[in-house]
Amino acid sequence: MRGYRLSLMLAACTCGAGSTHAGQALHSDPHPQAAALQPPSLTPKPRTAAFDPLPLSSGPAIVDLAEIYSLLTTEPANAARARLARRAVDSSRAVPAIESPLDVALVDARRLGDTKVRDETRALFDAGMPVAVFTPPATAAEERSHASGLFGIASEADLAIYTKKPDRGVRVFSTHLDAHPVRSPKAARILHFEHTIAEYLAAMADPRTSTVLQRQVRQAGGPGHPDHLPLIELADTHFGDSGQYLTREVAVMRDSTASRDQFQITVKTSGLIQGGSDQVSQQCHAAVRKCAFTSAYMVHVLLDYGGNKQPAMLQAFPETTGLTSISHSQNLSRSTSYGFNLDVAAEAALWATPSATVKTSFGYRHGKEYAKSTAISFDVKDYATVQEASQLPENHVLQNTWSYRIEEKAIQALVGDGTTTPTMRQFAPQSYSLWTLNAARAKGDIRIFAKTSVYQRNLHAFSSVHAFRVSAPALRIDLDSPYLHREPVVILQSKENAGRCLVNDGNGAALPGACSRAPGDKAGQWYLDAFDRYVSRLDQRCLTVHEQGERHVGLADCGDGAHQKWYWAADRIHSRYNGGDSGWRLFVEQDAVKARIDPQRQQVLPNNPNHALLDPWSTYPGAPVAGATIATLGNVQPQVPDIWILTYRDVPSVERWEPLALRQYNER
Repeated sequence: MRGYRLSLMLAACTCGAGSTHAGQALHSDPHPQAAALQPPSLTPKPRTAAFDPLPLSSGPAIVDLAEIYSLLTTEPANAARARLARRAVDSSRAVPAIESPLDVALVDARRLGDTKVRDETRALFDAGMPVAVFTPPATAAEERSHASGLFGIASEADLAIYTKKPDRGVRVFSTHLDAHPVRSPKAARILHFEHTIAEYLAAMADPRTSTVLQRQVRQAGGPGHPDHLPLIELADTHFGDSGQYLTREVAVMRDSTASRDQFQITVKTSGLIQGGSDQVSQQCHAAVRKCAFTSAYMVHVLLDYGGNKQPAMLQAFPETTGLTSISHSQNLSRSTSYGFNLDVAAEAALWATPSATVKTSFGYRHGKEYAKSTAISFDVKDYATVQEASQLPENHVLQNTWSYRIEEKAIQALVGDGTTTPTMRQFAPQSYSLWTLNAARAKGDIRIFAKTSVYQRNLHAFSSVHAFRVSAPALRIDLDSPYLHREPVVILQSKENAGRCLVNDGNGAALPGACSRAPGDKAGQWYLDAFDRYVSRLDQRCLTVHEQGERHVGLADCGDGAHQKWYWAADRIHSRYNGGDSGWRLFVEQDAVKARIDPQRQQVLPNNPNHALLDPWSTYPGAPVAGATIATLGNVQPQVPDIWILTYRDVPSVERWEPLALRQYNER
């Protein structure tokens, strides 16, 4: 592994308040005397990259982690553009290999509205490369949400680095950008930001860590769990000055049964809040006139539910208590339900059949459960906990606030003999919030904010000052994400050589097109509903067989006719039109997707008599041969009839498909 390389700007920084601007150190004028003679108006300082109004690159570029912050905040915009152009990803070639654990794909958020850029960036992320999304500080909040089209959830921070969690979900590290990043305490914050990410990436590159967590995700939820679980998870750490930080662990789960459909939103916060300095006790004991100290720590968690119906708050911990010495430890668990029509026994027997659970129509005949556990644990001495909930209905905001208020006798001890407790200098509390929201009526985005603050008290002036420590920007969650859809959402990829996907062109045609796993690209997203219909997420119309005409299949308003009903037989998608016995099935022919089978050149194939999702014979998709068997759900595998050997040929790849379930997490 390549060692962690600090950027020149940070490694050389002494972090003094009067430090030389990094732009002068890295890009000094070769003729300083001549430059000094020029009038200021004739030598305007170049605009740094982070504050340039134009995008810095046309697409993602591969850079080193330690270069990113200095590239954005100290280099002139034109120099940054030139460097990123040299390191741009060539979309005409395969996804580049990850040469170092510290390689990061940097992309300008203003370019993520382009489908091509979004697909390129998503391909890098799926391949395991961290993605750094840069958004200029002056960008409006609405424009900061482009990353949700990549991940289903997005940080609105100026700079957010997204990585995969090996269990599931997305791990994000975020910070804001500064005009003078070499000045203390900003430089220390940047070092903390870079070091934390580097340590995380090194741990994730360790095969021991990856193997253990991979095993956990396979076991969680039992059979079928990897293909569909309506869940979005994100852990975001936002960095403040003086070593302070705030982490939010957010989970949005869809809890759905035949009679209930709701989102459960959980938020856990943790992190470090700085109080007073080591000199506080000396000042308070020696001279009360100078005694200013932290009298309360506060944690604020806000849910902006937009235009949706107001959520219900179910739980908030820790609760208000009169105790002043607390050792709080609690494990909280929530269970959610989601449905399938495939029973557990059949699912287990079909373990070798790819994506078996998403090949059946949606239903609750065999519901599943998923449990999400969250633990909070911390100690506090001489502080009492007060938990308050408030709401601002006109602003569509709910807020939970925890106040940790110092006990009066501890203040007297501080003044009397300088006695302090560790909590007086810094504190690391944790909190847990749980809301539910009606999923059937929910639309658009919700946003989650979090802040930490302190009240600083002055005994002499009898005054207090409220000061924020870390204000984490919003996390924006798209409730319409395919990851949270009630039915499993898939892209339907042809097994032809080109590997194209079934795409709704928006004009009533279903065509072979580019495959995209990005959650914001709805044209290629489909779900099989409870009525055996493939519904397009682009316009909610159904995939339809046309009985006549040049166009075999297209999109039409959904109805109850057999020409809109489909079922899987092994890896073929069959139409139920004409009783399902005509052999009509989806296939690719040049630049068209067709369904009507020509008996003169195409076979009418048998389904496996034991289960339609099983291959019809053991040598499939090759032709059946002597000794081939018919798979069953048990251990006995009978041989194929002789007539099959004489009748059936190889099944061409253009008639075969694979449903790729869209989910936030991926097994490695």
